[in-house]
Amino acid sequence: MAESESKWAQNADKIAYGVAGLLGVIALALPFVMGGGISASSLRVQNSLDGLKRKITTQTNPRVRSARTPEALSRQWVVGQPAENPAWSHQVAPVLLREIDRQAEAPCIHAAPVMLELRCQRDPEARRVTILVSGSVGEGSEHVILESLDLFRAEKDGAFLKIHSIQDPKGPFQYVDDQVVPGLKYSYRIVSYARRDPSAPGNISALAEPRQQSENLGPTPLVPHDLGVRIIAFVKAKVEDPGSRNGVMAQIQWWDYEKGEVQERKKRGAIFEDEKFAGGVYKFFPIDPGIGEAGVREVASNRPILLVQRGKKPDPVALWEPVVPETVDTSGLEQDGEESNGDTEDNGAAEASAETKSAAPATKPRRGRRRTF
Repeated sequence: MAESESKWAQNADKIAYGVAGLLGVIALALPFVMGGGISASSLRVQNSLDGLKRKITTQTNPRVRSARTPEALSRQWVVGQPAENPAWSHQVAPVLLREIDRQAEAPCIHAAPVMLELRCQRDPEARRVTILVSGSVGEGSEHVILESLDLFRAEKDGAFLKIHSIQDPKGPFQYVDDQVVPGLKYSYRIVSYARRDPSAPGNISALAEPRQQSENLGPTPLVPHDLGVRIIAFVKAKVEDPGSRNGVMAQIQWWDYEKGEVQERKKRGAIFEDEKFAGGVYKFFPIDPGIGEAGVREVASNRPILLVQRGKKPDPVALWEPVVPETVDTSGLEQDGEESNGDTEDNGAAEASAETKSAAPATKPRRGRRRTF
């Protein structure tokens, strides 16, 4: 019995070692068994991914036609186009595009101003000669706003100087030039300035000529004097008579501001020094028969105004006929000439233009006959 228990103890140890060895073998073999299954699953997943990639790269997708809206917008939209003339429009609910026929580009026209008439007249209150200048904005301007007109004047063959400005001109205008000098000739022109009307349709082009100039009108005849004297002969004072004075035999014309017309001396005979004539306005002093000269003075101021020589042609006194361009119709002009444009006058004293007379061709004036002796 004792011997049997000893053998069982020895066999139990062997059995334990055997079980332990078997468990170790199982433990070592388990990863290899499990690893084979995972590798197979990974391989299947990889094969699926590769198949999807091949489909993406090799399959043929149907062509999708783009909507017409982007095309229409890119073709019709113009940056900065005013709302008055849109190239496209839309309606709400549903959104619909409607093509609009764009108008052809039209010009922005600034017509040149026009000189209408130069009329010689006299101011009875100021007792001076003036020239009434008549002009007008140009006809046929389109899609512009006239900002101003400038009136220029030239003496004889001199440069044109600005003498008057009109802001926001609307049509015909008149200006009384009271700074003219008797015995000189004058020419006139108008310059207008304009800008494109901001309310003009979008198809109206930019303004090409913001500055336009009229043709020159003139030169005028000589601006008339208030007195014209032609000496026919001199009369010497008598030596034996202390009260005797030198005198002249003369033809005399003058402007009567009271009657508004030319007057002529009808009385025959000599006029002597300090003797009044022409309605008591003028007198001769001094008279020098030796050199053939006679001075004329105003009676009121005793101011010398004229020096007359024997045989000298007399200064014109009568008003000349209006000077107008050959192609201008002045039938609608006012004839009284009393009203002038109400804009401020600058008289050209400080503002000289760089304009030269050759800058514009002169319009051939038409004028009437002047009254002479």
